[in-house]
Amino acid sequence: MVNNRRASVIAELMPGGLNDLNQYSQEEIREAIKGFKTLPTVADRFSLSALTTKRVVQLSRWVKDRVRLGQPVEFENRTTQVIFTAEIEQAHQREQIRQDRKKTADGLSTLKIDPPLKNSAGWEAWRDAVRAALTIAYGSKGVPLLYVIREHDAPIFDGNDWEELAISSAPFNGLDWEADRRTVHLFIANNVSEDSNAHAYIKPLMTQNNGRLDIKALEERYENEATIQARVNASNKTWELLVYKNERAMSFEDFSKKLTKALLNFERAGRAKHDGDVIDWIWAHVQSAELS
Repeated sequence: MVNNRRASVIAELMPGGLNDLNQYSQEEIREAIKGFKTLPTVADRFSLSALTTKRVVQLSRWVKDRVRLGQPVEFENRTTQVIFTAEIEQAHQREQIRQDRKKTADGLSTLKIDPPLKNSAGWEAWRDAVRAALTIAYGSKGVPLLYVIREHDAPIFDGNDWEELAISSAPFNGLDWEADRRTVHLFIANNVSEDSNAHAYIKPLMTQNNGRLDIKALEERYENEATIQARVNASNKTWELLVYKNERAMSFEDFSKKLTKALLNFERAGRAKHDGDVIDWIWAHVQSAELS
């Protein structure tokens, strides 16, 4: 009896394999399952429990996540029942998060970064703000929109969690990709000052509606060897001259921000300071009796 029911579910929802579940919505799956109670032959009729129905829906969401990232829709050999259940439940939780994060994406076109990008002086802070906004906004592909402006082109299946994996591996194809790159384009265009040098670099790309091309054009201008060296030179001056004496001369918060910015510039240029050197520097440059 159980085998017959299993065969009926497979024949109805996934005759070609697990991939078939990708084409159904949650509502369509539930309606199909209800249909088993009204099969033409009375002897063939059956119903699935609420838990089993839930598991089938969760499985479909797991399938959709695999398809999103271009991964094989299959479980690893020796996958236990416990692991199977955990994976499909996580897929279900991701879908709930996805629906909330898509609301964030809907507001990207009007989200303003203050100040907007004008030139190289504001590039780093602006870039970090863009990345932060795109990390928490999910696009049409169902993954964080940060994938649109990642560094590499070809998918790389690497990440500490599913979101990082999705950002690294979501493919650049399909109608959902076209929608996502347009969304990112609108976000970037609305946060670059029109009367600026930065706008001149993306203006020739406007008709392509491609946020990836926009960010690459800006990176080519602001992340080249000359601009990186300029930031390193400024950081060297900070490293040499920055001193904290008291709150009246400079707040410790401002002192920390300047130091952090310099250290980030060194790191991004491939010249990160050793932890021991940073500790020695702080010891020498914090000249305050209150903090001694």
